[in-house]
Amino acid sequence: MGHLLTKLNNEDDQTKDKNSNRSHHSKSINSGSQVFITPGFQASTENSSSRTQREFHKEEQSTYWLPKDEDEQLRLTGQHFALKELFGGNILSKAKEILDFKNGVSVLDIGCGSGVWTMVVDVINKKMMPQKCKFSYGNLVKGLPYADNTFDFVQIRFFVYALTEKEWPIAIKEALRVTKVGGLLQLIEHDIKDHGDLNATYRFTDAVHSVSRARGQDTRIGKELQRLVDETEMANVIQMERKQCNLCANNATARKFAWNWREVASSMMPAVAPYLGLQDSDDEKRFLRELAYSLKTNDYFYTVYAVIGQKI
Repeated sequence: MGHLLTKLNNEDDQTKDKNSNRSHHSKSINSGSQVFITPGFQASTENSSSRTQREFHKEEQSTYWLPKDEDEQLRLTGQHFALKELFGGNILSKAKEILDFKNGVSVLDIGCGSGVWTMVVDVINKKMMPQKCKFSYGNLVKGLPYADNTFDFVQIRFFVYALTEKEWPIAIKEALRVTKVGGLLQLIEHDIKDHGDLNATYRFTDAVHSVSRARGQDTRIGKELQRLVDETEMANVIQMERKQCNLCANNATARKFAWNWREVASSMMPAVAPYLGLQDSDDEKRFLRELAYSLKTNDYFYTVYAVIGQKI
């Protein structure tokens, strides 16, 4: 987690260098309020001895199953920009109405991955004193090292492959615990259905379902976010948005998401290959080519939910 003093600039004014966003650092111009960043959810299953030579986390108690290497950080960065286009920004409209981001708010970005979200909303001051910025790892399920009612704005985004179904209520309650009364929790997760063996896209999603179920995860958790927040009795849902993108559409957002799907398929290959009947690296490469073609030629409506809960 990173600790720093800063304020959020208007995200519409940002034109950050995308080549610098592969680390757990972020940039800003102004200073003002506190921002805390959790760089990555510690996790593991496979290790780098896989035939795909990917590097994975080694947190034995986590069910997270994606890599942590530079290729994965780049993918997470690309995914971020696709999500930003899909929702028209990094922060939902109700949050901007309620919180004064320009004059400074305290922010916690849980599981920030490559750190790109904080770069794009411009939360880290380039001139900040080193002692005011600290990065460390934390575990959302075991408990965050912050006092109750610390942050104005907390975000959990794409923990679908990091949390089991049983862990989601725990995680949301913990995030709300450190949110100030009247403060906001923003959650963004996708909803991927299983479809049957119709084309490479569907075969891939079905394999992802199988891997996730084996880990106790729910690939359709996005559609459950509003219910999960309501059931905490700690917050009121003040905004819910459901967005879809046809991955084979001829537009910039679809192309970004299609690229992300190709990359995540490569990242997930050590886990999904057995469910796809892939025996060796040649089989994997062949399937990835089939998937790339399928994403261009077959309709697939990718669904993502975003929810804002206001702590009561």
